[in-house]
Amino acid sequence: MYRDLRIGLGVFLLFWAPIVIAQPGSKLTSQPAGELRELSLSAEKFVEAGDYQNAYNTYLKLVKAYQQRANQAGVLENVDKIIDLHQQKKITLPNNTLTYYYRTQQNARKALNLKTSPKNYLDIAEVHARSGNMKLALYYAEKGVRLSNNAETADLLNVFIKNLNKSADVSGNAASNLSEKLRAVQKELLRKDNALSRLRRHNTLLRKQVISQAEDIEKLDRDLKSEKALAANRQRINNELESDNNSRKWWNIVLLFLASAGVIVAGYSAAKLYFNARRGKRVKQELAQKNAELLTTKSKLEDAEDTISSQTDEIQDKKYTIQRHLSEIDGRKEELVELTEESLAIKKKLDEVKDSKVQLAETIAQDLKKPLDMVLRSQDLVAIKGAGSQMKKYTEEMLVIQQYLNKELDIKKGDYNFHQMVQNTIDPWMERANKKGVEIVNEVPTQYWGLFDKGLISRVIEKLFRKAVQHTITGGKVTITGKAIPEGAETTPIVGMKLTISDSGASILYDEFQKVFKPLMEMDARSFTDQGIAGIDLTFCKVALEAHQTSINVITENGQGTMFSFQLPLGTPQQMVE
Repeated sequence: MYRDLRIGLGVFLLFWAPIVIAQPGSKLTSQPAGELRELSLSAEKFVEAGDYQNAYNTYLKLVKAYQQRANQAGVLENVDKIIDLHQQKKITLPNNTLTYYYRTQQNARKALNLKTSPKNYLDIAEVHARSGNMKLALYYAEKGVRLSNNAETADLLNVFIKNLNKSADVSGNAASNLSEKLRAVQKELLRKDNALSRLRRHNTLLRKQVISQAEDIEKLDRDLKSEKALAANRQRINNELESDNNSRKWWNIVLLFLASAGVIVAGYSAAKLYFNARRGKRVKQELAQKNAELLTTKSKLEDAEDTISSQTDEIQDKKYTIQRHLSEIDGRKEELVELTEESLAIKKKLDEVKDSKVQLAETIAQDLKKPLDMVLRSQDLVAIKGAGSQMKKYTEEMLVIQQYLNKELDIKKGDYNFHQMVQNTIDPWMERANKKGVEIVNEVPTQYWGLFDKGLISRVIEKLFRKAVQHTITGGKVTITGKAIPEGAETTPIVGMKLTISDSGASILYDEFQKVFKPLMEMDARSFTDQGIAGIDLTFCKVALEAHQTSINVITENGQGTMFSFQLPLGTPQQMVE
């Protein structure tokens, strides 16, 4: 039977293995395996020929291809090759670009559960030091030193400090301060290592003492077991003797009990005969007395029959009255049932409101956690000020959401130019987008004005714009467009403007779209808030747009990016003030 089972399993694997291997769209590659193999071979040929710039460009294409398929092993392999080319001085990369590659390398290793070597951490610290970010340089250098053992710490630290002193991008003062802090970390590690050695020696002595005490306890246990065996033998003999004595006692008790029972039975029989004779006389006297009482009772019953007949008529009248009252009670019972059902419905609504308040509180706590951590942990006043500003914005937006849900939100509409409003909103974030290498394009027409609350709509555009920049990789593009909406046909007057914010970043996963963005388009603001599907940002966007009698729309395409769009009515053109 087992032979037949093995043969069947072999045939099954032989049949299905080619089909499984040939499945298209494998998660391990972002494009056909042959094309990736050709790119890899081309890169190796460029390296052998000494054409390192083309080799770098080919490795970069491989990194992007593997990133599209979330193949972290392929990303890590090709990023390592790019970093090796830079470290071998075959190519020269800017510090910002090199920092990006190190960050990509760290993310890939984290996804694959691979540990980072101390030397790699020191290389990252050296790049941050050349970029002038001494805080991150100290963080990664200290991490590398702490991960290394005492034998290699000194060598790695000397090489790192030597490279800093040679670098023209790092001032001598900064390199000296960094080396002093790292020397202090090295001394601290040495001190902890010495303390650990002392603790191990102490642990060895304690182990020997415990072993000797265990031997003494084992000897005492053997002595105790022998004493317990003797005590058990003595107890067994005593129990046997006591058992014999108890059996004799029980036989004596049984005999005594039988004799006592005979005496009791004889006395009981004699007493029963005597009392039966006396009871017969008493019964005859009682029968004569009962006959006289029965005659008296008969006359009383005849009188009672007349009384009962009259009372029967009264009871019949009361019965009709009770039936009328019962019908009234049934009517009031139905009213009570209706009131009970209404009370249960009200209670259910109150429970739903309570649950939604709890969900909203959890959402608020989650969104405020990050700026609160920044305020509590950071020593950078600029970062603390930014976190405080972010908390203030969240507080104002929570107030707007609550006012809208309570129907107390006051919309202050005015006439504003669409292009100028969009440009003023994204200007503070342009520098951050440029540093990331993301291109920003404002294609909103300059000749149209809208009627809306500038404060609310500006915040909506700011949140959607920041989300687009956040999800766009270096070299990507974020575009803000405006399309005029006619009243009916294309020749009819323009009545509104459709604003669209699109990016070329990674598209939204299907599960995330179904969980967050589909309800964002289909549910009303109150239901969306009660569900607690998203954070304060998306909830505020939905509330602000619904307050303007419009809604948000989301379109996503795999590998093409995401588009957020909404419509606003036209206003009256005003004089532009520069």
